[in-house]
Amino acid sequence: MRILSFLILCGLFSCRVDPAAEDFPSSFKAINPGDTLQFYARMDDRAPLPTDTLPFEKVSAALSATMMEDLSDFVDTFSTVYYARGKFALDADTEVLWMEVQNGWFNHHSLLLWDKGGHRIRDRLTVAEWYGGDGSQQLINAYLISGKHPEVVVRQTYRSIRMGDDEEVVETRTESAALWQIKGGRFVEKPVFDESRLIRNFPAQPL
Repeated sequence: MRILSFLILCGLFSCRVDPAAEDFPSSFKAINPGDTLQFYARMDDRAPLPTDTLPFEKVSAALSATMMEDLSDFVDTFSTVYYARGKFALDADTEVLWMEVQNGWFNHHSLLLWDKGGHRIRDRLTVAEWYGGDGSQQLINAYLISGKHPEVVVRQTYRSIRMGDDEEVVETRTESAALWQIKGGRFVEKPVFDESRLIRNFPAQPL
């Protein structure tokens, strides 16, 4: 009886899916990821922008508060634009949605794992990003490798510029690589035993 009462309450109140969130995947057009899908941050203001925009109301309804907080550096109610870049089926239960966020010259790309049965986003991963100012910049690009459990190689480049003691410009640049696997409807980070191989085989976007 308690279970039945809970299910009734759940259906009437707390478990009701926001219609804006439930309809979220319909804004994305189907794409073929092929063997390898590459993600690059938009660094050229002259490059053509996607045409399929997403209303903020849909984005905020579909993404959890934590996910929106992760994007807080890019989110501005007035100037941020969201783009639906594409979607493809991962399996019978999950779709992968590719969303781009543009705010001024800052650019971000996320992969979102959509739970078809639960009508919600289960997880999010940054796959491209261009962010920073005159003193430092961060650039992220990634490669999605198809398979039974697709893997995502995420490359990150960080550059800082400062004035040295002799008043000459000193530039510091670091690169890293991380490996993720899509498994069980989640992004799972895998240990990297040979980072130099990933850096060599999966080039970073030029910074």
